[in-house]
Amino acid sequence: MRVNPDKTVEKLEAQTPGRPTGVVAIGCGKYDLPYLESLLAGLARHKEIAIVIVSNVSTLHTDSIVQLVAHISNFSVEVVSQSANLKSSTVYLNTPFHYLAYEQGSLVNTLASAFTGNERPFDRLLESIRNDDFDWVAVSLQGIGPDGEQGIQNLENKGFFGFSCGGSDTPETPEASPSDLAARISECLSLNCPSQETAQSNLLDRIIDQLERLSSIDFRRYKITTINRRIQFRMRQLGLESLASYLAKLEQSPEEVQALYHDLMIGVTHFFRDPQAFQILEDRVIPELFKNQDSHGREIRVWAPGVASGEEAYSLAILFDEYAQRIGLKDPNYRIFATDAHPPSIEKAMQGLFPSQALSTLTKDRKERYFNRSLQSYSVTPELRKKIVFAPHDLLKDPPFTKIDLVSCRNLLIYFDDAAQKKALGLILFALRQKGYLLLGASESPASYIQQIETIDSKWRVYRKSASPQIDLPVGHYLPPKAAAKTSKGKKGVFLDRESPFRNLITELMSSQMPAGIIISDQDEIIHTFGEIEAFFSKLEGHVSLSFDKLVRYELRLPMRVARKEALETRRRIETVATMPIHGESSNVTISVEPLTRFREFQDYVYVKIQTVSNFSVDESKVPTVRTSHNDGDDETSSLKQELQDTKIQLQETIHQLELSNKELMMANEELLTSNEELQSTNEELHSVNEELFSVNAEYELKNRELVALNEDIDNLLQSTEIGTIFIDKNLRIRKFTLAASISMNLLDSDLGRPIEHISHDFANYETLVADTQKVIEGGHGIEREIRTHSHSWFLLKISPFKLESGEVNGAVVTLVEISALKAAEERIYESQRKLKLALESADLGLWTWDLKNHTIDFDENLARILDLDTKEESDESHFLRSLNISRDALGKYDFNNGDLNQDTLRYSWNARLRSGEIRYLSARGIINRDTDGNVTQVSGIIWDETDVKRQEQIVLQKKNDLETLLYVISHDLREPLRAIRNFSRLLESRHSDQIQGKAKDFLQRINSGGERMSKLLDDVLSLSRISRMDPPSELIPGDTIVSAALKGLEAKINETKAQIVTTTDFPNIKANLTYATQALFNLVSNALKFVAEGKNPEIEISPYHDPNNQYTGFIVRDRGPGIPEGSEERVFRLFQRAVNRDIEGTGAGLAIVKQIATKHGGDLSYSAREGGGSAFTITFKR
Repeated sequence: MRVNPDKTVEKLEAQTPGRPTGVVAIGCGKYDLPYLESLLAGLARHKEIAIVIVSNVSTLHTDSIVQLVAHISNFSVEVVSQSANLKSSTVYLNTPFHYLAYEQGSLVNTLASAFTGNERPFDRLLESIRNDDFDWVAVSLQGIGPDGEQGIQNLENKGFFGFSCGGSDTPETPEASPSDLAARISECLSLNCPSQETAQSNLLDRIIDQLERLSSIDFRRYKITTINRRIQFRMRQLGLESLASYLAKLEQSPEEVQALYHDLMIGVTHFFRDPQAFQILEDRVIPELFKNQDSHGREIRVWAPGVASGEEAYSLAILFDEYAQRIGLKDPNYRIFATDAHPPSIEKAMQGLFPSQALSTLTKDRKERYFNRSLQSYSVTPELRKKIVFAPHDLLKDPPFTKIDLVSCRNLLIYFDDAAQKKALGLILFALRQKGYLLLGASESPASYIQQIETIDSKWRVYRKSASPQIDLPVGHYLPPKAAAKTSKGKKGVFLDRESPFRNLITELMSSQMPAGIIISDQDEIIHTFGEIEAFFSKLEGHVSLSFDKLVRYELRLPMRVARKEALETRRRIETVATMPIHGESSNVTISVEPLTRFREFQDYVYVKIQTVSNFSVDESKVPTVRTSHNDGDDETSSLKQELQDTKIQLQETIHQLELSNKELMMANEELLTSNEELQSTNEELHSVNEELFSVNAEYELKNRELVALNEDIDNLLQSTEIGTIFIDKNLRIRKFTLAASISMNLLDSDLGRPIEHISHDFANYETLVADTQKVIEGGHGIEREIRTHSHSWFLLKISPFKLESGEVNGAVVTLVEISALKAAEERIYESQRKLKLALESADLGLWTWDLKNHTIDFDENLARILDLDTKEESDESHFLRSLNISRDALGKYDFNNGDLNQDTLRYSWNARLRSGEIRYLSARGIINRDTDGNVTQVSGIIWDETDVKRQEQIVLQKKNDLETLLYVISHDLREPLRAIRNFSRLLESRHSDQIQGKAKDFLQRINSGGERMSKLLDDVLSLSRISRMDPPSELIPGDTIVSAALKGLEAKINETKAQIVTTTDFPNIKANLTYATQALFNLVSNALKFVAEGKNPEIEISPYHDPNNQYTGFIVRDRGPGIPEGSEERVFRLFQRAVNRDIEGTGAGLAIVKQIATKHGGDLSYSAREGGGSAFTITFKR
């Protein structure tokens, strides 16, 4: 059938009294009362809806709303104080400072813990709405502010409608009038006039046709409001305004049909949804099922229709497994059949893969026991997975499972219309065993079959089957083609109208014929059952046939077939009998077959009533007796008896043949049972293999991701390095190359797959690249070449075999490393070595390296030539040392085996007797190398022949000694005649001064002055001679002692010149000879006293010298004299040299003596000009 055009009337008639067809939720503030009044007036004519008003106003304004609503004649008003069931023609209000929430068809009032002014009561109401059998429309008025924005968005995502008037995110214009808004609400709730409804219905019917062609699911049995919501949601997503435009979109876009189908079939589920319901199963249902299993020893069968992505089925399996573990069952015998009409959902559920957030409702113990972690997801363990059988199944179309102990059908029936709900519930109850359990959703009710079930828990909808209901068999969902043609104009597989003649027939027969019975169509199919019929039906397994000859028990088939044939031929009721075992005992059964001639559409249908009887005797042939309910004349008795006798004979023969056939069928049945068991075992094995394949596939996916990451790492490594790399296969074709290689070899991306010999390169004098590559592939050994390009760049080319894991050579890898800088460095090193060798040969130096670990000494040709060594024989340490007359003891302090050796250099000189017998004086210098532990490992250095130098030094030393002796002798021997000259000149001047006049007197003065000067010169020469023979200083002398001694010797001169002497008190100790150190400071201060600017007194400052490297100490003497002219700074330190004023007394040897004293003490004497005029002399002594 098509969708009923007059759906509004049908919808109202089908409604439960007081049950609204839709609900309008309005959020308002205190300034919205005028607008609210007009809006309610526009909705007042729709008595079939309910209105919920949520306000954030005070009690005073709540009373105003009550009075306002009271003016609407068609509606009553109710302030929800605790809870209220939604009823049509009623307006519901919240109390101040309370929240309203929607739960299972009722409004619940909740007190807010603390009102701060930021609460959003309208959002709270809208967020509590789930997919329900009510149509919801939410309206947020301006006065409620931002409250409702989030709730409306969530409501629209669920497929409902929402409007904001003046909100911050207004989907409708804020200026919309109340009448316009009321009209829009009416459209959303399908409250239009019949003519509009008819047009919309036709379009909706065509849309459903599109869906049915895609999925083979007849959505006409689903609630039209649900389909409408999903269609409107898709229209909003696409920006379409009319149903006609959306139909055009569906006809043009199969993808949009698929999207609508997906939205309609999407299931909201998660693990242990509604934990209280699962707790009832765990505490009261599952223990009872296992208890019954122990008494009967059969499999526990569970059916979960509408399972979606599988969480419901896996939750049930977890409960069953946990209970089995508690009672100690290692391999519990239960099976869960999980079905859904949406194949993609079943495929997803079969995989058993869930993201981590999907397991957030599970305990840690359940996660660890029933799931395996895999990257970012969890997979169900194979042990749990094998207990569940997933299969596509349409509850309204396909035959149900049978002999089920528990059916969990939650939140599925709410999507069906009333007739489909009743049909689905009947099928579910038909599938249940006697005393089987049923679990429904919180918003679902089994009201149609309440007499056949008992309630276990009313809140969470847990029931137990107490009697067999009068239901349609699964095969009776569709009429046979002939009847279907009569009722639906030839449309195959459509449902019967609820007001059809067949429905009237069923109603009448159910009221008058309550015993067990069936209706058989003209196609030999059972289309309806009555009463307790299970005992007369065979066990349903696998594919279910529609034929009554397959469904009824074997003992009843022949009598029923014969009686039906006669009833249809005679158009009379026929009764017969049969014997069959019931509950283990043989029972007599009467079969009454009546043709349905009273109904024109079902002339060829029969009604079969089956009853068990007691104290019934059959004739000796046990052939069914046929008798009619009509009285015939005596003239027919004879013919009937004869016909009966013939029939008995035929039946006797038929029974004999049937017994033979029965034996064959029993044997075939046993074979089929065996095959079925084998198939079941094979199926379980296939499930196990499938799970293993899933695990292997997951591992391969992980490895693929690791391989992709590894390839990316390798690619980035190859591209980031400046090493040109070319991969060549065994056919000498290019497989891959890096950017550096493309630059060096002029490669392009198009060269991949080309032979290497086709590639040109810039290498000079290298034409064997192809031959070398082939050689490497064939021989398995690498080749290295240093090659130069025409642009004078150098590369290290290395060809290596590309080996597989098996060791087989499957190609080659060519690497190019630019070594131009290395070549340039080699040339520089070569040039440096050449120059070093030339320098060593020119300087007559020999290189040597002493390896103390291996006790070997290496040396070059120069050293071999200098020392007349044999390079082969003398490389051994002992031979080398013996050849040069050296022993370890002779090295003294250089004990290389001592780890505490602190020296970093080796300095050693010795006399060596060469192989020729010649004695040479040799010197060695070396660098000492140590390992990380501080042990000496190697000494490297040079050796040179100092024989000639030493001889020259001895000659110079001899001459120096002779010179010093000569100076000493001269200074000593010349002093006596000089003394005589000075004494006689003084006697001559003192005794004969009156006789000496004029030039004679002048000559005498010059003789005295010359003698005095000659004496001072001899003193200075004698001082120099003594200083040269001075022993090295060995004592530390306080610096202030030296200063005091020097100033004391000059005290008279200081007083005479009225000099100003400034000294400090922080003079350091000085390692020096006291006499000579005092003389040096004496000479420096004496010069400062003599060289003074004219008309000024001497200003002298004596301060200590501080060396920043702490290697020297000394004095600094500063004055304000004339200083030393530029360019004469070095000349003043020479013997008998002066740079200024030769008229000042002195010999010119004072500074030379000071410098000699400083040198003998390991120090020096330096000069610097003083800032502001004057001189600064610094004398230093070695510490």
